[in-house]
Amino acid sequence: MLFQASEFDAQTGLTFVNALLMVTASIILAISVKKYRRDLLLWLFAFSIQALSHIVSLLGKMKLVELPSVFGVMGLGTFISAIALLFIVWASLDQYRRVFGKNKKKKLDVKVPISSLMLVMITMDADFFINATLMLIIAFCCVLLFRIYNRTKTPTHLFLFVSLFGMTANVAETIFVVGLPNFYSEINQAMDVVLAASLLMTAIVVVVEQMLLEKQQKLEESNQVNEKIIER
Repeated sequence: MLFQASEFDAQTGLTFVNALLMVTASIILAISVKKYRRDLLLWLFAFSIQALSHIVSLLGKMKLVELPSVFGVMGLGTFISAIALLFIVWASLDQYRRVFGKNKKKKLDVKVPISSLMLVMITMDADFFINATLMLIIAFCCVLLFRIYNRTKTPTHLFLFVSLFGMTANVAETIFVVGLPNFYSEINQAMDVVLAASLLMTAIVVVVEQMLLEKQQKLEESNQVNEKIIER
């Protein structure tokens, strides 16, 4: 049957918190994109899809619906989260292009990630390969965001970098404690909450930063008007 009796435990509660945080973050970021930052549209897609993955996972854990597996190897929530990761990569590359353009001095060197990925492929099992691949991809995006922040020095890019760094740590934790089921489950849920909270803070920072920039611009315009009046 598609619909089953609902169950609610501690892990389900944490998943609910994750879903709530991500939905809130998506709404706040949507407001920011609509009013101020069209360049963050891809990030909005990533946030929204990630929120959807938490909602789907929540429905599955509460056993409100019976979720199908995708390709027979991953849950539907995990698959949706993987799509969100693709948008994160796309958004990171788009932001990098917007900041650096076609500056050859800042040309990306992907030899190290590719060689590392090939090493993982020939030495590790499938589960480790999947997690290690995710970690390398997110770490690569972290490098992009760090370079962008070094150029722009904006709070938005700083918090995006911190959020992606948190994602990298989250995947790394999955790799290194997967052999300890109880400990893994607890720390994984906790880090998911921290990650969702950091993404929410990122969305809030985007709005606050734009509000401050608007006030600063109005103040500068007012000062210019006052200077012209004084000169007369």
